[in-house]
Amino acid sequence: MCQSALTCIAGACVSVSAGGGSGTAGGGEAGGSGTAGGATAGGTGTAGGAGTAGGTGTAGGGTGGGATAGGATAGGATAGGATAGGSAPGLCDESYRVAASPPQQSCLGVGVPWPTPVARLTQHADGGLTMFVDAGSFGAFTLRGSWDGGGGFRAAGPSTLNVMGFPVTISNTVTAQLDTCAAWSGRWVQTSSLCDFTWDAGATRL
Repeated sequence: MCQSALTCIAGACVSVSAGGGSGTAGGGEAGGSGTAGGATAGGTGTAGGAGTAGGTGTAGGGTGGGATAGGATAGGATAGGATAGGSAPGLCDESYRVAASPPQQSCLGVGVPWPTPVARLTQHADGGLTMFVDAGSFGAFTLRGSWDGGGGFRAAGPSTLNVMGFPVTISNTVTAQLDTCAAWSGRWVQTSSLCDFTWDAGATRL
């Protein structure tokens, strides 16, 4: 038995205030979190920060996805402008009435007149050329070719003519010289399984 101010611990009478206190043994110093579990060990300011490692200013910014890759160079005037499309300023893009000599030639004993077509000639900045021909009852077709710096051009392509109910494919080749954009003259050669024609063609702007 111990006195009232003492407590029996392990067969000995000890003072409660001295032996069972927790200020030193169980206090905040040993089990605290200020240093071991606080901002230094478990913080995210340096190791988990997003400012440097996960930032987007440099890697995903204006250089990678900006004006250079998706801007005026790739989708602008070069790809979708005058080069890829129609004629550029200073090039011909006109409609002409095309006459020919002789005005009529014979094929298998049948006279074949020149149809005096309307031809829309378009020069392209890349050196290409197209000619859409409307020959009335002889049909409409498109010739394609190229032009040179001296005003010469060549265009070729097939057309189809209905002869007594049978379609006949005609190969057309035009070799001519432009007189500015006001007129052009040259030769129009037509070949088919039936006949071959060579016309001295001359065209004036409408």
